[in-house]
Amino acid sequence: ISADDARSLMNRMLSVMSWCDDQPASLHEGWSGSPVPVAMLQQNLALMTAHEWNFYRKSPDDEVLKRCLAFYRDGLNAFSVGLGSHAVLSFYSVIETKFGQDKQAVIRWINSVFESIQSIACSVEAYETDRQTTGLGHGLYIYKWCRVATAHAALDAPSDPDGAEEARRLLNAARVIQRLARHHIKQEFAFSDTYLTDNPR
Repeated sequence: ISADDARSLMNRMLSVMSWCDDQPASLHEGWSGSPVPVAMLQQNLALMTAHEWNFYRKSPDDEVLKRCLAFYRDGLNAFSVGLGSHAVLSFYSVIETKFGQDKQAVIRWINSVFESIQSIACSVEAYETDRQTTGLGHGLYIYKWCRVATAHAALDAPSDPDGAEEARRLLNAARVIQRLARHHIKQEFAFSDTYLTDNPR
């Protein structure tokens, strides 16, 4: 296969691994060798995706699921380096794969499932403090003050990611939207989150 197809295939594998671990994973530039011996830089990472190779998964056939997993990993990568606005958009994109531009459908879905993710979502208390200052429900807050604010520089929902309070607010929201995205993938595709089998537990 071509070099681009090979990189895409490795990215697909990383997205499945990232889903299973619920941790970021990214593919960086490199090369396979050199005719002249050279010193290779080695990254000393605090975290790694897989500490052993017990991996028995196949790449999914469903193209929408593949995109969902790619968005999900992109969100994890963004969150890991403190890019709250990008993390919000990536996790929100997972949900949009089902509803597209029908914002009311997205808002209704978020409102309908929020209680089921509330007990497992990190930063819910901080998120709730931020949401309550707007007086909006979960779905409309996430749509207007997270998705629209970061994607469109909306005048009625301004967002400045350089501001410390706004950066913190977006990271709080990203954690909650991440759990919504994960809930969506599990609900919509029944996709296994273990390295050991493609069959959901």
